[in-house]
Amino acid sequence: MDEERIFRQLVDGKVDFVLVGGLAAVVQGVVHLTNDVDVCYAPDPANLTRLIGALAPLHPRLRVEGLTDEQPRALPFQWDARTILAAELLTLRTDAGSLDLIRVIPGVGGYADARRVRARPLLRHECRHARPTHADREQARDAPP
Repeated sequence: MDEERIFRQLVDGKVDFVLVGGLAAVVQGVVHLTNDVDVCYAPDPANLTRLIGALAPLHPRLRVEGLTDEQPRALPFQWDARTILAAELLTLRTDAGSLDLIRVIPGVGGYADARRVRARPLLRHECRHARPTHADREQARDAPP
């Protein structure tokens, strides 16, 4: 999995998102293996347009538990705003790895809520590395709650 490539596409595309899930914990210094990138995105039309454009070069497609990567390719799938908004959680496979697009986080809410309750500023898309350096962990540890 090339999570840095996914982040680069999102950041370069100026997509508003919050890193959540297992990789967010790893960035915070928790030792945890994760097989995908989980992001909660802002669902406004302008951001959806940026999200679609940013991820299109990675050829997003459905990721379905129990199916090979080739089997979901045969399913009808449109990479557009309507498809993205139709699910609170859209599980995708991309050329850079697995990605979960989350519109609503159970118990938290949407993008605005996720930004408000994030544990540390490092969880925002401004994080520089998918794999934290020692300095990143120190910065996260020393950041005010």
